[in-house]
Amino acid sequence: MIDALSTIPFDTFLGPFVSADLANNFKLFGILKLIRVTRLTRIIRGMRVDRTIKGYLKLLKLMFLLCMYVHCVGCAWHYFCLLEKNWIPPQFYIYTDHSKQMGFWSYDLFDRYWYCVYTSLQYLCCNDLFPQGSLMVAFGVVANVAGALVMSNLVGELAVLVGDL
Repeated sequence: MIDALSTIPFDTFLGPFVSADLANNFKLFGILKLIRVTRLTRIIRGMRVDRTIKGYLKLLKLMFLLCMYVHCVGCAWHYFCLLEKNWIPPQFYIYTDHSKQMGFWSYDLFDRYWYCVYTSLQYLCCNDLFPQGSLMVAFGVVANVAGALVMSNLVGELAVLVGDL
């Protein structure tokens, strides 16, 4: 069912009937394809290779999942910040003149992406990042709790992998 929902181009089908902005929101169903990554554990377990190679493959899978988590949280943070355009990275408070704080939004998307990924890494480690609105505070709470859960899972999995290797 998840694969079917993630492969149907809802934005194309609904485009003539709804506004373009609403149709573009249906592209988010494609994110459901990430659930397929959970199949990697079964594939690795079924491989006929040495245990150390399986351990390294599991380690690569953990690194990939961590990168995907950081990317998704960074993109979500950028989206929530883009709604109000009032968030300024903590580095800007320290290294720039306060009259030029809105300069962050004049950066291109690539640079803003890396600031948001850096922010998501800080949320992974439960840091506070000066949210500027109630929506950003709520997202920060969820990101901190999710980051704590991801880190505890990662440390537990790494302990088991090191024990096996």
